[in-house]
This record gives sequence, C-alpha cells and structure tokens, in this order.
Amino acid sequence: MHPTAIPGADKLRLISESARGEGGRVWVPRDPKDKRNPARSPRRTATTSSSACTRSTGTSSRATSRRARSFKICFHEGAASTAGTPGANENEVYLDLTHIPEPTLRKKLAGILEIYEKFVGVDPYKNPMKVFPAVHYSMGGLWVDYERDARGSLKAGSPKNHSTNIPGLYAVGECDFQYHGANRLGANSLLSCIWGGMATGPAVATYFEEPGQERLRPPEGVFDKAEKAEQKRYEASSS
Repeated sequence: MHPTAIPGADKLRLISESARGEGGRVWVPRDPKDKRNPARSPRRTATTSSSACTRSTGTSSRATSRRARSFKICFHEGAASTAGTPGANENEVYLDLTHIPEPTLRKKLAGILEIYEKFVGVDPYKNPMKVFPAVHYSMGGLWVDYERDARGSLKAGSPKNHSTNIPGLYAVGECDFQYHGANRLGANSLLSCIWGGMATGPAVATYFEEPGQERLRPPEGVFDKAEKAEQKRYEASSS
C-alpha cells in the first residue's frame, strides 16, 4: 500500500515519497464541492506534513499516518474533492508542489512529475496533483531455494540457488519472494535484480553441467562469440 498513487484505468502509478520529502503538501478543499480551480480553493490539511513526520520512527510510520488520515478524510468525513472534474474519483486528495519554484522541481523531481503529466494530462508544476492511497504492487512471488556454505551464507555457483520446485525453472527479480515478502520497497527491487541476478547466473550455468542436462547446454563457443561481440561494441562506443 502506497500513500500517494495516481488513479488510472490500467494500474495505479505511485508518486514517490520524495515529492513530500521535498515539501509537498497534502490537502483537500474546505468545501468538497468547490468548483473553482484547486489553486484558488480554500483548503485544509489532509495529512500530517512530511517534515513533521520525518521525526517519527521511520518510513513505515509516515506512510501509515498519511494513509490513515487520507482514508478518514475521504470515507468517514466525506471531504474528498471532486474539484469540478466530470467523473472525478471521489476518493482523492491533493498533493501540491506548486509553492516550490519550478526550477527546483525540474532539478529534483522532473521524472516523477513527468509521469503524472503523461497519464493525467495536467501540468503538476502549476496544478495540485490528485492522489489517494492505493495498492501499487501485489507482492509475494515464487518460492526459490538456495544452498548454504560452511558459514551459513549462500554457496556461490550452487545449482540450487534461486531454483524453484520445478526442475530447471529459476526465478529472479520481483517474481520471486526471497527478499521482499509481502512488502515491496524500491531497495528490494534493486536487491532482487542485482544480487538475485548474480546468484542465479552461475547457478544456471552449473545446472547445465550436471549429468543428464546435455540437451540444455548451448552450442560450443556461443558465449565466446557473444562476449567478443559485446567487447567490440564497447570499444567502438568508447573510442
């Protein structure tokens, strides 16, 4: 569950917590039926401020407090904004960055705001963004195995590493549950991609060399050929 997501027909795209970390304000109009441009609507705070929550016990507490407050505003107080938008989602609050100078936003948050503008069609540099807590990723994934070495760590090169319970099928990245469980953070994705890949590559190579797997082995020299091609491309791009 992420405290600020962009509503969408196909999926919910998150607006990173860095937007609030840079001073973004979350609010709703005092009158939920106010039809004026939200930039001119009298407002009240919808969640605790990012700076105040930073002194809390951690990211989980900040996210939890924002989700709970937004939920209460929309469902229990009926104060979510429709902002005069036809067909607007009633379960939305504003995440506002318009008080921050545009050059600062473009330097620090351009990638995030580009996503909002692309999928919503509203300029977030000049207009508050509509967001609401939402499930962004359903985590879990495939069970994967590993082999311990003498120290209890993962034994490098073992064919068990990142293998599933289906012989020959390996899972790596966000499709396995090994490192993130039910909770997914950006750092988990990086870990799954880089560390999981480093563990799985040698494991698959070792699996190919096991007795009875001859049919799975690639043709002789295929890796040498690919390595030489990549080296040639790298040298050409570096010159």
